[in-house]
Amino acid sequence: MENIIKDAISKHKQSLEAFEADSPVIQDIASLFISALNKGAKIMLIGNGGSAADAQHLAAEFVVRFKRNRQPIAAIALTTDTSVITAAANDFNFEGIFERQVHALAKPNDVLVAISTSGSSENIVRAVKKAKELGLLTVGLLGRDGGTLKDMVDISLVVPSSDTGRIQEMHILAGHIICEIVETTMKDKVGKSIKKPDKLQDLDTLKEIVAEEKKKGKSIVFTNGCFDLLHPGHIKILREAKEKGDVLIVGLNSDLSVKKIKGQMRPVLDQNSRQQILQAIEFVDYIILFEEDTPYNLIKELRPDFLVKGEDWEEAEVIGREFVRKVYRIKLDADHSTSRLIEKITQ
Repeated sequence: MENIIKDAISKHKQSLEAFEADSPVIQDIASLFISALNKGAKIMLIGNGGSAADAQHLAAEFVVRFKRNRQPIAAIALTTDTSVITAAANDFNFEGIFERQVHALAKPNDVLVAISTSGSSENIVRAVKKAKELGLLTVGLLGRDGGTLKDMVDISLVVPSSDTGRIQEMHILAGHIICEIVETTMKDKVGKSIKKPDKLQDLDTLKEIVAEEKKKGKSIVFTNGCFDLLHPGHIKILREAKEKGDVLIVGLNSDLSVKKIKGQMRPVLDQNSRQQILQAIEFVDYIILFEEDTPYNLIKELRPDFLVKGEDWEEAEVIGREFVRKVYRIKLDADHSTSRLIEKITQ
């Protein structure tokens, strides 16, 4: 028995060392969850065996509470509906038990969390494929070398161990850390609801707003950017964008999106800080976060009248130009840039 205990402790130490190196990934997963939840979306979790129990465990932490009393957070484990699972397995096949639920229940901006100690369970792989077909963002809590899922999901946290029990224990540790970050970040005050600022809207709500404003004869202007370390150049673009129409919508790259475009050292300010600053600018009417590299899908869905970009973009290269009446290219302020500010600060 003593050898078993020593072996478990030794493997935990190895896993924790790898875990510490992966701490930015844990923060990225939490940021992804927060962004989705702020858009009115939900977190769906799947897994087999012990990982199914982990999916249910983490969903309960979100829906009920982790450490503090607050409003419920939208999460669901697709492992718990025995009627659906057994019917799908009996009438079709076991490999499709999660894929079918994702197809039936997924909504825009939802996140699918795939928990798999091997990273290659076929029913998990098929569910992730379906999620990606539907445009969902995907997260993998994986083991060993990450398996098939490592390169399929948008963000993967891999516990580099071949011991299933140790992998599952690390998955729950990661899940609890993520729960705490989400719960702490999203709470206003204990007992009060999680309230989105008026200017920050999800896509469905913003589409309704756009439709209503257009009925009133108002024109919609769209621009986008990271708006990291806001400077006079940003203000110039936003002011001139607002002058092109009646309602200005700003597409704001999420933290994950900024990292993909500008590297792991960016953004300097997280998405919550950046959107708070944008809200204080009087000529910004609405803000919407997006996870993708470009705002193509946002522009396609919102169909603004006018699209505003910096003049460093050739009109033929402007993303989403086919969905608007006109593209405006604004002269940039050569004296100001975020990159230049960062260089000056770090010199």
